[in-house]
Amino acid sequence: MSRLSNRRSPLAFLVGVVALVLATTGVAYGVGDSVKHFRSLVFYERSTSGTPIDLGAPGPTVGDEFVFTSDLFSDSGFKNKVGTVVGSCTLIDPKTFLSECGATARLADGDIQVNGAIIGNSNFAAPVTGGDGRYRGVSGEIQVTQINANDSKDTLLLLR
Repeated sequence: MSRLSNRRSPLAFLVGVVALVLATTGVAYGVGDSVKHFRSLVFYERSTSGTPIDLGAPGPTVGDEFVFTSDLFSDSGFKNKVGTVVGSCTLIDPKTFLSECGATARLADGDIQVNGAIIGNSNFAAPVTGGDGRYRGVSGEIQVTQINANDSKDTLLLLR
């Protein structure tokens, strides 16, 4: 079994951030001739499953996959579930655990997509690349702070 199987997927943290709106602000700022609207979202994510797929020689090799799911919560006590995350990562560099990841946060009012390169699985930032429903046309960044091996606090900075 790959060493990748012992690591929590970084994207599970990534996508979770988009799910729960704890704080919403209607701040607008100018960029050139356009006005962008900023929204900050915070939620708590708990990993529910992770399946490593060891495609090459035993151990971490280029192309190994990790498929995962998480639950999203509005509170740090993990009592008010507001959505789920589904995603996968492909290992690019076994030495640094650089992976290309894609995941979707499934929420009652729309989905948010996160795609990007992630190194390791501790604290990190990654791009938000789009969404549908209420989140149609969003972009931005997710900032993930690991609480423990299965949980994280995720902060999403969205632009529209």
